[in-house]
Parts: sequence; C-alpha cells; structure tokens
Amino acid sequence: MQHQRIEIIIDGMNLAKSRASDLPWLPVDDTAAVSEAASFFYGCGADAVKIFGAKAWCESTAGLKALAAQGVLFSAPGGLDDDFMLRFII
Repeated sequence: MQHQRIEIIIDGMNLAKSRASDLPWLPVDDTAAVSEAASFFYGCGADAVKIFGAKAWCESTAGLKALAAQGVLFSAPGGLDDDFMLRFII
C-alpha cells in the first residue's frame, strides 16, 4: 500500500495571534508558535509543514527569518497571505 502524502498548511500570523490570546501565560513569541506547530505536525507524521505569513511579518524577527531559511516559514508575495494560501491549496 502506498503512503498518502500529508501536507499541513498553516496561517502563521493567525497561529501566533491565537497562541498569544489562548495561552496568555506563555511569552508572546511568534518564533516559538511557528516552531512548535511545525514540530507538532512533523511528530504526528506529516510529510511537509508549510507555514505562511505576510512578508513583513516573516522578516520581523531574527527567529522568523531563521525559520524561513530552514524551509518552515514562507512569505506570501505582496503581503496577501490569506489569498495566497487559498490559491496554494486549491
């Protein structure tokens, strides 16, 4: 039986915002939210995890830049990350 490929697509900016509001006792750290989400889904057996965000957000901290360099975080062209993600998955 052939393994069905599992790819996870995440809106990174919404992820970071949700983490900050749902878990206020944790430090607000976009890098940690993105990294933890990717690690979680890879741990669940995902073949690929792609986390998207507006270019300005993806380049806003050294940690987010590092995740982009590692191929975990991707900036949407033109800053229209929601539109880009919808087109990417269709």
